[in-house]
Amino acid sequence: MLRRIMKRLLNNGWHCIVGLSLILNGLVLIFATRYFFWPPQPKFVVDFLNDDIVGYTGILIGIGMIYWAYQEHGSFRLNRFLLTSSSAFYTMIGLTELMNSIFAHPFTPRMEWGFISDLIMVLATLYMARESPTRKDDE
Repeated sequence: MLRRIMKRLLNNGWHCIVGLSLILNGLVLIFATRYFFWPPQPKFVVDFLNDDIVGYTGILIGIGMIYWAYQEHGSFRLNRFLLTSSSAFYTMIGLTELMNSIFAHPFTPRMEWGFISDLIMVLATLYMARESPTRKDDE
């Protein structure tokens, strides 16, 4: 049974990797209540980005990616939705980290490596969108 589960998951290994990364990013965003800060301090931006709903969104998309990878014949529509959502999630987080790196005051925490890892994940999801079976719907 475990061998069959692993075989199904490894057939769509990229989905499992991105799904696990989304779940872990979501957990970090939930438990780090002040992960994002903004140098000019507009309260609405900081409050939105540090809200737990952003972390839960990442976890939900990650679970969806792993669920899609486990299915033998996953829905093309669901795959498209998950790839689009994960790209948007990583882009939003990555651009926020980039802006923080550019505009943060000296001697404050920097987020360059967070931006670089999110950029790599955006490129991975774009590669997956190109290579995954998303062009046709035969549902």
